[in-house]
This record gives sequence, structure tokens and C-alpha cells, in this order.
Amino acid sequence: MLAVFMPAVLFQPPAALAVPGDILRASTSSTGVEGNDISRDPAISASGRYVAFISSATDLVSGDTNTRMDVFRTELLTPCTFYFAEGYTGEGFEEWLCIQNPGVAPVNVIITYYPEGGEAPITKVAPPIAAYSRYTVYVNEYAGTGLSISAEAGSDQPVIVERPMYFNFQGKWTGGHDVVGY
Repeated sequence: MLAVFMPAVLFQPPAALAVPGDILRASTSSTGVEGNDISRDPAISASGRYVAFISSATDLVSGDTNTRMDVFRTELLTPCTFYFAEGYTGEGFEEWLCIQNPGVAPVNVIITYYPEGGEAPITKVAPPIAAYSRYTVYVNEYAGTGLSISAEAGSDQPVIVERPMYFNFQGKWTGGHDVVGY
């Protein structure tokens, strides 16, 4: 009889998000430690997000004492991407991105800004965001001033991202608004 373990993530996230061509080890514990015995017969999902395999390692999950091969499903990445269609970092405008990590482990976030007019995207890596915490990005400083931009915030684990904007348009019209990315 095979025991089936389906942990949320059995993978130590890299310093930044994985990109096509990266090699990720699927047979690790939730803390990123390699298994202490053989893992074999991998089956990769069509999206490349999941890998199922069998292993005789006893340290991939705690309490594995049955001395039998076990079946594992590993989620290589739990990507989470938020999109923001418009923003402006010109005079009198402040654009922010607020990133909440509701999880138990630090997360890595890459933010890509897309300037109006087809200019080259601006990609920035936020510092790792600690578990149960929030990090705020001042877009005017991160991307630059005087830009009409859209943004994409991608994370290796689930996060929540919102974009507050505040403005004082020529001293005549003040206000602000806030949106959660989709």
C-alpha cells in the first residue's frame, strides 16, 4: 500500500522567481533539504507547475517511518501575479504598491513596470518579504518619475497586492484611490 502525501510546497524558493530553463529540484522537504534516498519516476503536469514522483526518502515529510516507497506531488511554484493597468509617477502624483505576505514563509516578488509608448520594461526585485508582513514600494522611486505606466507584480508564493495613488493636480484637484490588482 502506498501512502499519498500532498503538501502545499516541497520546494525551497530560489532567490528570485524561476524562469524558463531553470532547473528546480522537486524531491526536497518543505525546508529545501534534499531527500536522504532515491526519488524516481517523475511525471510533470502539462503546465509544468506540478511534479509527481515516488521516493524511498524518509525525510521529505515528518513521521515517514513505513519503510516503503511513497508517492509525492510537489508544486514547484505557486505563482501569484497581479496586474495594474494604469499609473502615473509625474509631478503631484504618488504611486505605491503595497504587498502583503499572508503566508508562513518569506516570499520573493518581482515587479515589472511597462511604460506607455512601448519603452523597455523596467524590472525590479523587491527584498524578500517576511512571513505575515507587508512591504511598501514607492513606485515613483522604483520605476522613475514622470512615467505613465502599468505594472505586474509576480510572486513565487501567494501574496496580496494593492496600488494606492494620491494626487494633487496643479494645486486644484486633490485626491486618491486604491485598487487591488487582478
